[in-house]
Amino acid sequence: GGLTHMLTPYVAPNTNKAVDHAIGLLLQALQSGTAEVAKVACCSIGLIVVDCSAWRHTMQPAVEPLRTRIREPSLEEVRLKDQKDYFWAFAAVAGLLQVLEEMRRCPQSANVQEAALSAFADVLKSQADCCELEAWVDAEILQPHAVGGVIQTVIDSMAHHRERRPIQEFGCQTLGLLYMLLPAVTDPLLDCIVDAVLAAFKRHNKDYKVVDMVVWTFSCFVEPPAGLSPAEGKAAVVAVADKLRARDVGGILPEVLKQFSTEQKVLARALYILTLVSGPRALLDKLRACKHAEDPLASAGLKALADAVRAVPDLLQPDANGLGLEFRVAVENFVREASGIADGSETQLVRHANMLSGLLGWR
Repeated sequence: GGLTHMLTPYVAPNTNKAVDHAIGLLLQALQSGTAEVAKVACCSIGLIVVDCSAWRHTMQPAVEPLRTRIREPSLEEVRLKDQKDYFWAFAAVAGLLQVLEEMRRCPQSANVQEAALSAFADVLKSQADCCELEAWVDAEILQPHAVGGVIQTVIDSMAHHRERRPIQEFGCQTLGLLYMLLPAVTDPLLDCIVDAVLAAFKRHNKDYKVVDMVVWTFSCFVEPPAGLSPAEGKAAVVAVADKLRARDVGGILPEVLKQFSTEQKVLARALYILTLVSGPRALLDKLRACKHAEDPLASAGLKALADAVRAVPDLLQPDANGLGLEFRVAVENFVREASGIADGSETQLVRHANMLSGLLGWR
């Protein structure tokens, strides 16, 4: 299976007898092999399709065996990881609407919901990593017209299994990825998404994985959509930031910053959201509260400001209140303090400061 996976990106279906024969053996192992053999075949089949979509059609005979494996009653009693692996391969080969069907078939089963949402997140993320945004959704993975219905099913699953931490984590991630696929989101649907993500935070606000995904999801909402001009992208970001402000998303950020004060990734995303939802003055106040340049919030704050300026180029203009100058002074003070410290985090701070200087023309 591993060797076949390595070869398939370089060989088209039905052009190499040896590779075609190996694919046939994998399909046979999935259908009639022991549980251990079928599991290995399942993972190989999933990897082949995810990494080389040209083989998806050839792998269609795997759909029903995978569906059978997913629906085996014994799967509820064995390790959940097995079920996740089968769901992931099923999503890659059959498409996400087939996974949605399984979610709707067993809404009470937390295992099914968790495994299905994990598959949604993994397959969409792999598409995002290797494709342009407009190529994420195709007829074989997820039809564009169905995305809204999928979002509602994910929200329903999160609401029904509020205490199941992974369902909240994978649910938030899936909502963020799906949101970016929609050409336009109606206010009621966006409100429902925001409420679901906020509910996940309120119930699991001390869990790093859930909080990390909550802030990642909200940061997705205020990213400029792909394919738009800078002016259109800015308008889209400002409009969504206004909606998040109305839903009081900014209200959760102080708790995030306090609870995860050493986690650079979470800090940078939370501060990015804070800058766009509560305004750059709120970020400046946080930076001024830093006691020294080694504070993780300092480096994260400079990155957040750079990302916010990319999203809204005139964020600090017009500078009638001298806000741009105040930021410049704060940044230069951090750089001056960090210049004598040979530490990786300080090097990162200087890099973010240089990036800001270039974006804002401070040089």
